[in-house]
Amino acid sequence: MSLIIITPLLCSLFIALSIKKEKKLDKRMTKTLPAIFILFGLMSVIGFMKNGMSALYDLGNYVMPMLALYYMATSEDKKLYALLTKTFYALGVIVAVYGWIQYVWAPPWDTFWMIGSEMRSIGLPEPFEIRVFSLLNSPGPCGMFLAVVLAMCLMDRQLSKPVQLLLTAVIGSTLLLTSVRTAWIFVVAVLLFVAISNYKKDGFKQILKYAVTITAVILISINLPAFSHITDRLASFSDIENDHSFNERMELLDAFVPLVLLNPVGSGFGSNGLGTKINNGGEIGSLSIVDNGFLSIGITFGLFGFIVYFWAISGTLRDLYRYKLPHAAGEYKPVFYAAIISMAFGNGLIGLSGFCLWLMMAMPLLGSEVRNSSEGS
Repeated sequence: MSLIIITPLLCSLFIALSIKKEKKLDKRMTKTLPAIFILFGLMSVIGFMKNGMSALYDLGNYVMPMLALYYMATSEDKKLYALLTKTFYALGVIVAVYGWIQYVWAPPWDTFWMIGSEMRSIGLPEPFEIRVFSLLNSPGPCGMFLAVVLAMCLMDRQLSKPVQLLLTAVIGSTLLLTSVRTAWIFVVAVLLFVAISNYKKDGFKQILKYAVTITAVILISINLPAFSHITDRLASFSDIENDHSFNERMELLDAFVPLVLLNPVGSGFGSNGLGTKINNGGEIGSLSIVDNGFLSIGITFGLFGFIVYFWAISGTLRDLYRYKLPHAAGEYKPVFYAAIISMAFGNGLIGLSGFCLWLMMAMPLLGSEVRNSSEGS
């Protein structure tokens, strides 16, 4: 395996250094950290014994994204919120525009990657036949990244309407081209939870606005000549019983739920996911692709660890907001609930998608000063 696979993890270590440099973590922010340390430590030991060095790689994919939470909570940089928001939008536009170029032109370097990677779910290396992955390695991470940016854009009340509509059209249309239904579900779920949480104010108005915007993007997109397979993908929601992907996931549950129940302590880090390549001569292991986040976590942590993991991460978010943003402690909940729902189709809380999701959940901690000053004026 090429050492290049660990460069994102090494880069993310700078966040840990920044947390230490900014200031010490308050005890009120770290109530659940002992549980996380014990759980991750135990899974590292079990994983290293069973799965070798792949356990270390898998551990990094869990830990590094979560560091974003504590980085946001300890940062005193009042300009960081605006900088991160603009960066997300800029990168979203770049990824979206190149996604269209990739879809229409099928550049030779992208088709070379598609053939060499041997990913069967990525489409055909021909124009209008590619499942867009843009500047990322596959459609899944690309779709979740664009979904996060799109959700941020639609919820951003500081954006002007023309800019918001333009960003929605560009990013939303490319998101459709990825054919990642998990990402589509995430966007709809997070917007629905935002509207529900604001139902006393203007929840119905928000639902109507989101519905009209998303429907307009879909209707315009599917009427373009090259969107026939996207139309089929959208239509699968109305015929879920005959959907091949859905049926495969149900078969996966039937096959592996007993495995989780019979192994209450779990198989440790490195037991599933892409990390299995490390100890398998570069080939994916038998549990490399588990298209269900709950099942993936159950295999890794076991039944007891499964409960502890979700209790710990929800408690971490709760404690951070109670300490840093007590007057709006529920601001992370729409994204968190939507992320949990989308886990039915994959573990989005780790790796790149996890990094984006944890950042999105933590960003209001940075924007508290900005909103407080604007509300006061």
